[in-house]
Amino acid sequence: MTNSVALGLVNIGIALLTFGISLPLALGKVGPNPWYGVRLPKAAVSRENWDKLNRYGGRWLVVYSALVGIIGITSCVGPEMKVGGLWFWFVLFTALHQLPIPLIAIFRFAGTLPDK
Repeated sequence: MTNSVALGLVNIGIALLTFGISLPLALGKVGPNPWYGVRLPKAAVSRENWDKLNRYGGRWLVVYSALVGIIGITSCVGPEMKVGGLWFWFVLFTALHQLPIPLIAIFRFAGTLPDK
């Protein structure tokens, strides 16, 4: 197995896992609970906040998983990459370091929700 395919499969795995976890949130299928969902203090204020925050966060994470999946597929079918090469670092950076973007959006959205 080449480096490109191995890294691509890791990205596809991350994408599928993230998608599987976030889709029920995006669809509003997860009610308040102590284990699963966007667990920010604003979500605990009311059921309405919980639903809004989890649907919003779930949608962001679905988009994130799609982008990571596309990068993974591109890595599998793209040119062979050398460990430490530009394409290798791009694929690795994009998959691992794009998660803060949806997290920042979720935190910012939480700030717009009412406190009561």
